[in-house]
Amino acid sequence: MDRKALDDEADHFDVEDDALSWFRGTTNFRLRIDREGIVRGGTLNVGEVLGCDLTALLGRKLTNLVHPEDLPAAREAWIRITTTAEETAPIRARLALSAGGWRWFEVTSWNMLAVPRHGVVIGEFRDVQAQVDAEEDQASTAQAHQRLMKIFDEIEDLVMVGRLDHGLTYLNHAAQLVVRDPNIGTQPESQLASELRSFALRVIEPTIRRLERWTGDLEIHVDGKPRIMATTITPVAEGGPDDIYYGVIMHDVTADRSHTRSMAQQARRDPLTGLPNRLALMEHLDACRTSGSPTATVSVFFIDLDNLKIVNDGLGHSAGDRLLRAVGTQLVAQTAALVARFGGDEFVVVHEGLTAAESAAAAEELLDAVRRVQVLGIANHISASIGVAGYQRSELDPERVIRDADAAMYVAKRGGRDRVAVFDRTMRAVVSRRFFLESALRDGLAEEALAIHLQPIFALNEGDVLSGFEALARWPVASPSEFIPIAEDSGLIVPLGRWAVDQALGALAQLVAISPELAELRMGVNVSAHQLLERGFIDMILGTLDHHGVLAANLVLELTESVLIDPRDDVDLVLMGLADAGVSLALDDFGSGYSSLGYLRRYPIDVLKLDTSYTQALLHDPGTRIIAEGIVTMANRLGLRVVAEGIETAEQLEVVRELGIDWAQGFLLGRPAPIAEIVAGLAVDACLAD
Repeated sequence: MDRKALDDEADHFDVEDDALSWFRGTTNFRLRIDREGIVRGGTLNVGEVLGCDLTALLGRKLTNLVHPEDLPAAREAWIRITTTAEETAPIRARLALSAGGWRWFEVTSWNMLAVPRHGVVIGEFRDVQAQVDAEEDQASTAQAHQRLMKIFDEIEDLVMVGRLDHGLTYLNHAAQLVVRDPNIGTQPESQLASELRSFALRVIEPTIRRLERWTGDLEIHVDGKPRIMATTITPVAEGGPDDIYYGVIMHDVTADRSHTRSMAQQARRDPLTGLPNRLALMEHLDACRTSGSPTATVSVFFIDLDNLKIVNDGLGHSAGDRLLRAVGTQLVAQTAALVARFGGDEFVVVHEGLTAAESAAAAEELLDAVRRVQVLGIANHISASIGVAGYQRSELDPERVIRDADAAMYVAKRGGRDRVAVFDRTMRAVVSRRFFLESALRDGLAEEALAIHLQPIFALNEGDVLSGFEALARWPVASPSEFIPIAEDSGLIVPLGRWAVDQALGALAQLVAISPELAELRMGVNVSAHQLLERGFIDMILGTLDHHGVLAANLVLELTESVLIDPRDDVDLVLMGLADAGVSLALDDFGSGYSSLGYLRRYPIDVLKLDTSYTQALLHDPGTRIIAEGIVTMANRLGLRVVAEGIETAEQLEVVRELGIDWAQGFLLGRPAPIAEIVAGLAVDACLAD
């Protein structure tokens, strides 16, 4: 601005209305300042900007408005302004607002001290707060960017930024060491192996163009060695669809992936035999569904070793382990098909493409392979039961084919063992029935649809006096012989057993309360191996006795040979604990097992229940009678009581009396009946006796 223009504009300071008009509605204002820095005049909109009227500023030093941090620079600028007649460069300073706080202004000054009619410095104050804020934000962003770049250079991960169709625009230090050509503009796919380069062009690039994030593993070469990099690529659209940037973060997971693969392989191997395990088997069957002709047959051979428990019990589990390893080796040597250990003493072989005749021949060859197994110190003859099931590849369901082959194997085992059974529709109906019953039994337990019936037991040596009952579970849907094994296999036997104990002891409490003569009635309850191994089983028994106010001596837990066939220390401790508490233990179905006599030496048995097969044969088989006499004699010497089960005729009862058997039960003496019926009948008898 030239001197004349400045003089003309300065004239406005003498006319208040013009000054107001000139600066109205702006955040800029002017002040007239004398040589001592005292405000002598200005535009009237100062009040709108700073919050204080111009009249309040007149006579005050301008430095009173300046922020303390800006005073040194302001004083230097004032010296320059007052010592030269030329326009000086603008400066920035913060001025105080009357409402509190500070605001940035850019001040441009003109020295008019030598002009007689003025004699002041004219300063124009332009509001630059928004500009300062923007500059500070930009500086902060730049600093943050620099910090981020420094952080990126310190980390071991590869960090790159690129622009689609233009190549890389940024690489951190780690990326510069790995990328063969770290120059800006390098195409990142050039670092990939040829097969992955094609994958990047076919899959990754289209994903980026769709503005979708891509994650996965990529293999690159570092120092000539392949490395697996967990990679994340994130696209960002800057402008149009063709202006796409992307960020790449790559983390070296070579060691982790190697460990994961190793663990995955271990997870799919049976540690004892080294064969594929159940998980690997199911994955193989799942892959079989799509690995060949849809009409080809996939055949599954479910192999269960016969009597491995005898080896474990007689020679120890280490001998059983040696046998399992030998069987696995023999099966692998026999066939080129997949051989897996399914669990326990079960193996599965999977063949593909066999006809029905070929499948049957293959099963017989597998049987022969098992028979040829020989392990030092173990009996030479080993056999297996094999179930076979097959489906066309297009209809293959891994779970179903295993289930069907397993069902066929049980048919083979029930048929005499050391044989093959092929799954058919009849077995499918059996399997369907079994699964229906398991589900229904689970619901039945929850809905209390089962009931306990009581079968009386009489003391023959006391004149056929009622001595107790056996509690028998009843279910309208199926017979005990059908649903009890299902409960055993499914684990439902544990809640079923707890329920039976509670119901039976509750019934006994009702019975002994009828009459003092019934105070010594004993209640027999069947117990499975699963129940004995349940944590807190003893506490459950004793707690239920206490809940119903029944003495431990009135409870008889009936154990079958299947409960005791596996000698274990924890079973010993449970049975000893029950006996110490006063609970009686009965060995049910005595004489039906191959080693029952051994149980009498190992366990605190009180009662032997003679198997029904002996009772039924006493009249027509002299050998059976001789064996029964021997059992009774042995029991008497050991101080054990004997119960004859299954008495159905007067002739059988007479023979049992002649043998000196203590107790008897059976349809002749009393059929199982509901608890309420038994309680009502004994109550009537007690009233009549009174």
